[in-house]
Amino acid sequence: MGLDEILTRIRTDASDEALALRTQGHEQAETIRREGEQRAEEEFRTVLAARTRDINRQKEQARSQVMIQARRCVRQARESIISECFDTIQAEFEDVRKSSRYPDILRELIREGCMILNTTQVTLSVAEADREVAAGIASSLKEKGLEIRISDEPAGTGAGVIISSDRGVFVDNTLQ
Repeated sequence: MGLDEILTRIRTDASDEALALRTQGHEQAETIRREGEQRAEEEFRTVLAARTRDINRQKEQARSQVMIQARRCVRQARESIISECFDTIQAEFEDVRKSSRYPDILRELIREGCMILNTTQVTLSVAEADREVAAGIASSLKEKGLEIRISDEPAGTGAGVIISSDRGVFVDNTLQ
């Protein structure tokens, strides 16, 4: 074997070995690339799942906030309507007090309260505006054997009467 043959053989072996190393390097690079893509895909899915959970939680929180606000609006609307009803009723109480029938209504409320208490001695508590009317009714009922006193403390009512007995029992015959 001559020098040329040895050199050719070395070159051929080196070339074959370089080709094998390059092929092995390309295969390893391809494996690393595939593993990297796979890890990237897994990480992407993990991040996507986490963000999806976050978005769903945020949507649920927003929905809860909207429901709370809706309930608050409904409650405020109901309270407003109820308040308007009470204002209307209060105005009607004032209209009843100003009507010509009010003395008869008050007389019936007093008479009914005295019957419920089943006593002949009672004290009436009426609004300051009704004291005069109540005094007239009390004097007319004295003829029927009732001893009626009008309290010095005015009742905190819009219309009607609170009748109390000497035994501490009372009847609230107010229009409220």
